[in-house]
Amino acid sequence: MDNNQQSKAIAELSQAIAFKVDLNLLYLRAAFFETMEEYDKAIRDCRMALTIDPNHPESIELFHGKLAQHICREPS
Repeated sequence: MDNNQQSKAIAELSQAIAFKVDLNLLYLRAAFFETMEEYDKAIRDCRMALTIDPNHPESIELFHGKLAQHICREPS
């Protein structure tokens, strides 16, 4: 899938999420953002998905796997 198709998919997911927030749609949009290297947006969507269901395995895997290195951690 090229960037143009991914952008269109993100736009469609965003419209659906604006209508009704859905765990699976948030996860899908996060996955698209991650592949497009828009990590801040992917992290935001993963956090929202995990707020809905902290045990959602796909969101956990994406958040703690591929996105973990991009999460800015504040110094202790």
